[in-house]
Amino acid sequence: NLKIQIIVNEIVRQIRISKYQRMAAINIIAAFCLLLSSCVNSDDIVYTDFQSVDEDGWVNNQYIEFQLDSVVNQQADVDVLLVVRYSEDYDYESLCLVKEEIVSVCDVMTDTIEIRLADPDGRLIGRGQNGLYEVVDTLHRNLRINDYYSLSLAHGMREKSIKGINDIGIIIKKHN
Repeated sequence: NLKIQIIVNEIVRQIRISKYQRMAAINIIAAFCLLLSSCVNSDDIVYTDFQSVDEDGWVNNQYIEFQLDSVVNQQADVDVLLVVRYSEDYDYESLCLVKEEIVSVCDVMTDTIEIRLADPDGRLIGRGQNGLYEVVDTLHRNLRINDYYSLSLAHGMREKSIKGINDIGIIIKKHN
């Protein structure tokens, strides 16, 4: 999506039109590209869950847990996608998350992941408008979810509480 946006901006810049016409053209082309990129076969999606983060801030020891009971009966391998919805109030270039997964009775995997939310110049990355943005990243490809699988996320930033993160979501879809 970022590459498409760069190409669209370059095309529109080369066309000699006013600033307002340029913005309208960018919005129309971006909406069309967004529409095309969101044409995912909904039959492939087997699970979605979005959980809101407290407006006052996300405290670093507050885990967001995802109950995946409905996915357990899937006999196919799946891809697990992480969705971060954030606002212009988020003050950092990236979001560090602590990911805790229970994969069997006695196997807990803990990992840290970094999700980029802005480029080095401070421009927010991801799809968005009106001050709210969304970034999607792949946590797993080709994963078989068993009866014990669960997923929990907490932020791993240095600050005790962070503001500007609105929702954390998980989308699980059949692996193609």
